[in-house]
Amino acid sequence: MNIMKIKHKLLIDYQHLSSDKKIFLIKAGTILNNYIYDINGDEISIDSDIVNSNPSIFGAIDWKQELHSYIKSNKLPQPKTLAKKLEPFIEQMVLSDKANSPSIDEDEIKEREYELKRKEDRLVDKEEDINLKLDRLNKREMEHKEDINILSSREDKLKEYNKELKSLKIELDSRLGDIKEKERNLDKIIIEKSNKKDDLDQEYKDLQFKIESDMLDLSNREDELETRNKELLNFENELSDKESIISKKESELQAKKEEFSAWFDEIEKLNSEITKWESLHWKLKRVQRPPSSIL
Repeated sequence: MNIMKIKHKLLIDYQHLSSDKKIFLIKAGTILNNYIYDINGDEISIDSDIVNSNPSIFGAIDWKQELHSYIKSNKLPQPKTLAKKLEPFIEQMVLSDKANSPSIDEDEIKEREYELKRKEDRLVDKEEDINLKLDRLNKREMEHKEDINILSSREDKLKEYNKELKSLKIELDSRLGDIKEKERNLDKIIIEKSNKKDDLDQEYKDLQFKIESDMLDLSNREDELETRNKELLNFENELSDKESIISKKESELQAKKEEFSAWFDEIEKLNSEITKWESLHWKLKRVQRPPSSIL
């Protein structure tokens, strides 16, 4: 059943700011049907509170006046008699149906609008929280990359240090071979100079002194090698500890990403519920889409 439209007439020119921030100049004399301004086929909705609270701008049109205007404009015969016959009929058949038709509960609409606003605020807060946590994650990721670069640099230094230790070991092995060769030749020298006991004793002492010096030098080199080996072992342990820390941080990052995925699912659920609320009545539609609409 068709319900009579609520009509208002512009008494003066009026500038209206639409929901998409466009300004429309509505001329005096323009008729609004159910708070809708029709311009070239486009319907611009004007809030009923604005219309009803400004009677000096928006004048309500009485249906009886419209009836008389219609009869006069169409030059129907006996306009007064015709109007008197039509008015009771309209009041009985049309306005009575309008009065009995279900009305919209304004309090319920306001309550739903308030609830929608609260949900939108919650969505905005959650999005800000997620963005903050994403920034923290990005910062941690950069720190982890820096740690990896430092470990890579230390690993290169460790390889170079290991290379030096190997060279030192080769040098020590060569010197140890020379000493053993000298020891093997010692008996031969003693036999060849057995007839020269005094010279042999002196040469033996000199040789023994030289051997002892070489052995002392070899011992010192071995101590140095042992010290460097310990340093290398400590450095390897430190590298292993750093790798364990990085692995643990990567696991934390993965857990955070899964948590963010769950938050995004909740946001999508809330956005679907808001869309459902909006479909119930045109007043529940949001003037501006919330930031969550990009999801």
